[in-house]
Amino acid sequence: MLVMLYGVLFVFFLLEPCPARPNGARSLEVVYKFKRTDIHIAVNSETQAGKVLLPVSNYYLRVNKTTQTQEKFPGVFFIRSSDRYMNRSEISSGSVVPSPFNLTSDGLLLTAGLMAEYNHDKFELVVVGLPGSGSTDEAIIKITVWISEPEDQLKILLNKTLEEVNEDVFAPLSGLVNVTTPYLLVPSGLKDFIDNKNLLFEDKCLLYIHVINPNKRDFVPVSEILRLIDEKYDILKTYYNASQSGIVSITPALQSFEGVVEPAVAALIALLVVVSVAFITTILSCCCLHYCRPEKRRKHSSSKPPIPTSLGPEPVKVKAVENSKKWNR
Repeated sequence: MLVMLYGVLFVFFLLEPCPARPNGARSLEVVYKFKRTDIHIAVNSETQAGKVLLPVSNYYLRVNKTTQTQEKFPGVFFIRSSDRYMNRSEISSGSVVPSPFNLTSDGLLLTAGLMAEYNHDKFELVVVGLPGSGSTDEAIIKITVWISEPEDQLKILLNKTLEEVNEDVFAPLSGLVNVTTPYLLVPSGLKDFIDNKNLLFEDKCLLYIHVINPNKRDFVPVSEILRLIDEKYDILKTYYNASQSGIVSITPALQSFEGVVEPAVAALIALLVVVSVAFITTILSCCCLHYCRPEKRRKHSSSKPPIPTSLGPEPVKVKAVENSKKWNR
């Protein structure tokens, strides 16, 4: 009888549903973490407030230890600190309050003001991710933001959609790391690709990057990076074909003259050149004709009678004086 009672209690214990975990309790089977724990990005000093720098939520994952699967999770994010390093210094000048950057609830990192004030500086942001508002299961990611000049940028034409690259902007750069070591490749923007005819290509996009020398804590000149890429073009070509990274070309972001001139513009420029040459030729011809016969002009002018320089004596006046003397006599 006692054995049967224990058996009923045991079955009741097995069938009783487990109480729900309180909000914030950590499951031993599920872990929340960032896919990357140390990220470097760059932003131009001319950037205004509201510029999207990075979708932090794309790197926040929920990992199931039992099934060894992971997926993106819409967590809650906030900036814990914003340490400023002036002029690429190794020593922080302290955390800036309020932070020059904002982080939305859905994980978008934005600029909070004009970046020109922090030109040639860098910030180290400590960002915290939580699975819920009341959770204590923190995941931390460090985001280093470099403030740069526009002429330090490179643009990469990718044969991929903007949405695909936006999932992980660091993935297309993995092949370039092999030829740019020890330099650090830092993404600084992502745009749609529009050609010279103002046509939008939805299957392509432009990824803007900066290259940083971590030893000098400064940007590497664009010409130096292009030289390294040209020297190892064969290695990159093999990698592109094998990995299908989608890189089509790498060029400076700022160019003095970019693209092909349209036919109408070329015709207008040619017409202006012809008109200018004709106008200058006409002026020079007139000037030459005006002074082509100087000797004849001198001969003609010398035939004129000379102009007297003196009027000579006044005989009438003298005679009048003599007559007056005779009258006095």
